[in-house]
Amino acid sequence: EFNNVFIHLDGHVLDSDEARRLLYVACTRAMDSLHIHTNTPVLTDYQGLDLERVVDADEHRPPATIEYVLGMTEVNLGSCAYVSERIKKLRTGEELRPDAVQFSNNRAPGLGTAQGNVLLYSREFLSSAFGRFERNGYSVARGRVEYIVEWYDKKKDRTYEVVLPRLSLRRSEAAN
Repeated sequence: EFNNVFIHLDGHVLDSDEARRLLYVACTRAMDSLHIHTNTPVLTDYQGLDLERVVDADEHRPPATIEYVLGMTEVNLGSCAYVSERIKKLRTGEELRPDAVQFSNNRAPGLGTAQGNVLLYSREFLSSAFGRFERNGYSVARGRVEYIVEWYDKKKDRTYEVVLPRLSLRRSEAAN
């Protein structure tokens, strides 16, 4: 249970028992307040004592910038072994810039400093979150060192420092 529960239903239709059960479970977890944000008619017949319905007909444009912090699965961990000396010189809050490493058969995007690359994005990140950002007109404007954590490589029986950055993604004017 949670004090406050916020539910975002984007195009969610209550047309099956499973869909209704999912909403029921989410709603029953709220102890103090429940906020449902939806663009479909949900619970239109419900009348409660403290029920407040707010209709927002404004069209909301996507934000000009998005901040996104990468996790361990979104960084190519193996690449950190090759740049460990650069990573050791970094501190939390330092600026990073978009960078790429050219391999013989492909180009791998990531982030770096003036001294060179410090991380590459994982395939998972490139195909999921990053791909979604790109399809919506966003590109990486810059990065910042959010965390520096340790990763143990079982194959090499060694520990490496890994940069987990905060990306600042900017939406292109053409996407508007």
